[in-house]
Amino acid sequence: MRELFSDAALQAEVVAFLARLEQRGTMVQYIVYSRDELLRLVRLHGDGAIPQAVPQVLFVLGAYAEQRDGQPSELLPLLGALPAGWAWSVCAFGRGELRCIVAAALLGGHARIGFENNLWLPDGSVARDNAELIGITHDALTRLGMRQSTLAEARRFLRDPRS
Repeated sequence: MRELFSDAALQAEVVAFLARLEQRGTMVQYIVYSRDELLRLVRLHGDGAIPQAVPQVLFVLGAYAEQRDGQPSELLPLLGALPAGWAWSVCAFGRGELRCIVAAALLGGHARIGFENNLWLPDGSVARDNAELIGITHDALTRLGMRQSTLAEARRFLRDPRS
């Protein structure tokens, strides 16, 4: 949202661009860092500027610049403002990533995991690679009785035409 709608003078071009993406069947994920940004996204959707019938939202918990680890508690105000039926995912900065991902999964969301936002394992050590972060997340969610999506389910979520 910050990047797309940072310049009001360019809003018509952004709206046209998003409409072209929708016509092509491209999945657009709207990155949201705050409740205010989410409320703006909801308003733009209501005004027709966001063309997807069901927008996909990525909530970013924590902050890179401030080196603030994501916390699961950041998720609740966002979910309280999210329209019913909208698809959502979470990513989180820092050592709180696993707690945030588990909370999101328990609340019905999806996850984006990895070095883009986090290098740390829950014990404070540095992960060897993204696979290690994904593995501990998979293990934690499996222990809670959850299962990973099938390839077909993931493709449908991502609007992949091969689904």
